[in-house]
Amino acid sequence: MKQKDLKFYIGIALIILGTYLLCKTAWVHSGWFGLRIGRHRLNSGVAIIPLLIGITMILRNPKAKVGYILGLIGIVLLALMLLFSLRISFHHTSLFNLILMMCCLTVGISLLIKRN
Repeated sequence: MKQKDLKFYIGIALIILGTYLLCKTAWVHSGWFGLRIGRHRLNSGVAIIPLLIGITMILRNPKAKVGYILGLIGIVLLALMLLFSLRISFHHTSLFNLILMMCCLTVGISLLIKRN
């Protein structure tokens, strides 16, 4: 095994370890299912409308590009609404654990970058 391969595998292992330790301290909460644009709130029912119109247009005429665009817009809106409704917070942790997490991640990423 070459030294470049060894650095690659050690880097991957450190990234996995750092990500595991970081995710172990995270709490994920879900909020209301919606997307805020300024003061206005876009509910999930409004985001489904372009998706339904796009699917209908695709079923009526499979060559219609507008149907695919509307369907894609509906899927992207639903995905954004799901992501933005999540709230992530972290447990209280010691400084040592925080330094260990960040060092594992940064050293692993630097080993992957420098393996050339």
